[in-house]
Amino acid sequence: MELQANKIYTVKETAEILSIRRETLLKLIYAKDLEASKLGRLWRIKGSNIDRFLDNTSNIKNDHVVTGDSMTKSTLEKQKINRVILKVF
Repeated sequence: MELQANKIYTVKETAEILSIRRETLLKLIYAKDLEASKLGRLWRIKGSNIDRFLDNTSNIKNDHVVTGDSMTKSTLEKQKINRVILKVF
């Protein structure tokens, strides 16, 4: 799916764009890491906000962000990852 700055995306569409689970996306929204608007019970995300979020997260170059399952030391060593940034929601 191509990201359009002026388009308004649903939670499902945004999760697909970011390749994350819906629950993880909602955690990002509640933590105010990704700007979104709530219309009634539904969240909507502007394409420009998704783009800004991607720009902010791409500033982490050689570091790897782990948000889900923990990774073992041997897994990190195999992938030659020296530093992990753990973000707890």
